Amino acid sequence: MSGIFPGNSSLIQQLDTNIILEDTFERHVAGGLFCDIELGLNIIRGDNIVLLGELDSDKERDQPHMKRVELEEVLEAEERLNEEGNTSTLEGKASSYDITVAMAEERKTVKLPDTDNTSLTCAARILAHECADANLEFMRCKQRDANPRACLVQGEKVTAAVLKTLREVETNCGETYSAYKKALKKNWHRIDETRKEQTALEECWRQYKGYNQTQEDK
Repeated sequence: MSGIFPGNSSLIQQLDTNIILEDTFERHVAGGLFCDIELGLNIIRGDNIVLLGELDSDKERDQPHMKRVELEEVLEAEERLNEEGNTSTLEGKASSYDITVAMAEERKTVKLPDTDNTSLTCAARILAHECADANLEFMRCKQRDANPRACLVQGEKVTAAVLKTLREVETNCGETYSAYKKALKKNWHRIDETRKEQTALEECWRQYKGYNQTQEDK
């Protein structure tokens, strides 16, 4: 297993087992209306990684006494409430409105890599090697401090490394990556039945990163 890429086999097993990417949300509430906006960045979740959304455990994902609507309706309600309550702050709120809408529109245009279970399983060994440094920094932080908030910066670096690597895999080895995912689904995620496709993907990645040339030079 460790012969595929230079690196720590235990780290490969750890990431292979633990990596799950989940969406986090930003909730906007005004006048009995609410809307959840995807933050546009998924956070790695595993036995050793805390999901940022869990820090807001007091916020319920479902609020039956409120009405779920589009973001524009929530922001319009917020504007109306602000105008009725204190007109002196309307200018500042209008600026906040423009910024929030712009951010929401930007999030819609961001193309995130696929982070479903099949995609992560296929890329797990590549992720284990490419994200090793960021993951090690995060694990050392967790050993020093048990407070989940203390290592959020390091956790975000791991997340960024994973998303960057997944984008590179999709861009530079898309054909073999897609073939591996298709084969894995067809074989009910029995990896032993998809070694041919796995080898093709990892060979493509080694060529893209120049690992074959590096090993030959040694």
